[in-house]
Amino acid sequence: MGFLKLWTARRLKNIWRANIYLNFTLHLNQLNESIVKKVNISEESMNRISKLAVNSEGFIFDPTTGDSYTVNPTGLFIINSLREGKEIEQIAEELSKEFEETPEEISSDISDFIIHLNTYNLY
Repeated sequence: MGFLKLWTARRLKNIWRANIYLNFTLHLNQLNESIVKKVNISEESMNRISKLAVNSEGFIFDPTTGDSYTVNPTGLFIINSLREGKEIEQIAEELSKEFEETPEEISSDISDFIIHLNTYNLY
């Protein structure tokens, strides 16, 4: 009985985390002018993100913790770009071609997304 409660609690925690990512979107069309936050891309971060299992639907599995997450298409693009070793500025430049915002404005949102990834030790 205790195992079932523990499993259910962990499952609810995973569902809660997945919902956070599902509901987290980059509001690129509603950006205000802001200061671009710089996020250091360390070797340790690259190792963490490279270990994630990511599918084309935006499902992410962290084999280190067993946790799973879901991201929207923009979040998936950012994660895949980071896994390829691209810098924030490069990613912002590519996204600016799709959205009607400047690379500087998009860089700020990418930095916020990376900070969010750091919160869950994914990057």
